[in-house]
Amino acid sequence: MTDKPKVPETEQDSESEEEEDRCECGHDKNHHMVSALPTYTAWGHFWINLMGVSSVPIRIDFQCRICKDKFAFTTDPKELKQHM
Repeated sequence: MTDKPKVPETEQDSESEEEEDRCECGHDKNHHMVSALPTYTAWGHFWINLMGVSSVPIRIDFQCRICKDKFAFTTDPKELKQHM
């Protein structure tokens, strides 16, 4: 028999969900050397480029400026509005 305490599966799952994506350098998406690269619809590009109006992106990719690794993205509406 092993003396290790058994960890319920729900606790193991929550630990893995808390881990954030990181680039090869070890930076997460909140690090100052990570850039948020927005992707817009065609209408979003129209409003930004020709009219000068802010538009909500449809997707944000996160890229490290040191290793150039694109390691995470989001389509969460709450987070997209923060990058408007």
